[in-house]
Amino acid sequence: MKCSFCKEKEAIIHIREYTDRGLNKINLCLDCALEKGFNATVDDINKLFKNLIKNIFNIKNIDNINFAKSLNKKDISLSCPICKNSYNNVVSDFKAGCPTCYSVFEQLIDLIIFKNNNSLSYRGRLPLYLNEVNNNRLLLEQLKKELQKNIKTENFVNAAIIRDKIKEVKKKIEKGVRRIAKN
Repeated sequence: MKCSFCKEKEAIIHIREYTDRGLNKINLCLDCALEKGFNATVDDINKLFKNLIKNIFNIKNIDNINFAKSLNKKDISLSCPICKNSYNNVVSDFKAGCPTCYSVFEQLIDLIIFKNNNSLSYRGRLPLYLNEVNNNRLLLEQLKKELQKNIKTENFVNAAIIRDKIKEVKKKIEKGVRRIAKN
C-alpha cells in the first residue's frame, strides 16, 4: 500500500480514524511519518489504549495489561538476496553488506540514521563547492514550486522570469557536479 502523502513509497504506518462521517484511513511511509512528527513508541500506544479502555469501561486497575508488544528481532527474517546479510546483522553491526542491502533494508537504515542523528539529512561540514551544489538544488526545488504557482494563477510574466532563473541555477549545478566529478 502506497503512502497517502508522497504516493511513492510503501506505507509502514497505517492509521484508521472512525468519525461520525465514516472511516478515514491514512497510510504513511517512514519519511512522511517523520516529517509529520509521528514517532509513537510502544509505551505511548499502551498509554493511549489504557486511557481509552479505562474511560469506556470505567476500569480502575488497568496498569497490568500490555496492549502493544515490542517487536522481537528474532521475529524478522528479512535478508538481502545478493549477499545474504540479515536484518539482525544490519541492526547489530550498523553495516550493509552490498549495494542491494540499501534498498532491501532502506526503511531500517532510515530508522537507524534518524535515531542516531534526529534527522535523515546530513548536517555535518562539507567542502564549500558541495555546499553550493546542495544550496542550488534546494533553490531549484523552491523555484520549481514558485513556477507552478505562477502557472496556476496564470501569471506568465513572473513565470518566464522564474523559468530563466531555473536555467541559471541548473547551469550552476552542472558546473558544481563537474567539479565534484574531478575531485
